[in-house]
Amino acid sequence: GHKHESVVTPPTCTEQGFTTHTCHCGDTYTDTYVDALGHTYGNWYVTVAPTCTEQGTETRDCANCDHTETREVEATGHKYESVVTPPTCTTQGYTAHTCTACGDTYTDTYT
Repeated sequence: GHKHESVVTPPTCTEQGFTTHTCHCGDTYTDTYVDALGHTYGNWYVTVAPTCTEQGTETRDCANCDHTETREVEATGHKYESVVTPPTCTTQGYTAHTCTACGDTYTDTYT
C-alpha cells in the first residue's frame, strides 16, 4: 500500500489552501481545500495630502500580505478670511480675501 506524506499549503488572501499527499512511489493527490482568506485591511492613511486645489491620496495595507488599496481624496477647497478696508477721502475701499491654508488672495467689493 501507499505511504503518503502530507504537506499542508495554507490559504493566503487570494489563493485557496489544500493538503498534498505524496507517496515515495510518486503517487500524489490533493484534498482538504480551504477557501482563500481575503484581504484584511487596516485603517486608511494619507500618502499624498490634498491641498486647496489638488486631490490627495489615501492608502491602506493588508495585514496578511503586501497588497495595498489606494483612493483619491478630494481637494479641500480654499478657506478664506475676509478683511474690509473702508474707503477714505482719497482711496477706494475694498474687501481682501485670504485663504488661511495656502495664502491665495483676491479682492472685491470695491467702494
